[in-house]
Amino acid sequence: AGCSSLSDIDVSEKSTTFTCLDGILYNADRTVIYEMLPGRDKSFYIMNDRVVDIKQYAFWGCDSLEHVIISDKMESIAPYAFSNASNLKSVSMSFAMKEIDLKAFEDCISLEQIYIPNSIEYIHPNAFDGCGKVSFYTSEASYGYDFAQENGINTMSSPKYSLSYAEEVKDEYYDAIEEAEEAEKQ
Repeated sequence: AGCSSLSDIDVSEKSTTFTCLDGILYNADRTVIYEMLPGRDKSFYIMNDRVVDIKQYAFWGCDSLEHVIISDKMESIAPYAFSNASNLKSVSMSFAMKEIDLKAFEDCISLEQIYIPNSIEYIHPNAFDGCGKVSFYTSEASYGYDFAQENGINTMSSPKYSLSYAEEVKDEYYDAIEEAEEAEKQ
């Protein structure tokens, strides 16, 4: 706690519990995110499509984080997962996403755009507490649109931050990481 400069953890390759890659602490097979280390200095995070779970407070207070693309396999955003990520500006989710839980984005004061896919079935009433700038990029015939209307959240018909560019970058980003991992093992 309070180690704001911590940017990496050296985890033994033999560990069957954890791995740390690119400033993110995962379980060994990188399907669960425990924490983005507070000293990670990249402004974006493109989640690996193996990720199926984000633990509570995993991105809490990550001040350098501005843009996130959620894994195509994620179905739910845990309570407080991105809470207090004060510089977070945009979040993109896939059509696997069904639920945004309690205070998932609480006090993300810079959050401007969140892509809410039509697959969303539930958003906790307090999921966006303290997010005064947030707008939903969503279709009118969706739960996300209805939630926005009922809760005084703006909607947008075109994204401020391009989703197609983000998807292109996603593949290149993970290919480069995997190549670096392979090179390191040799």
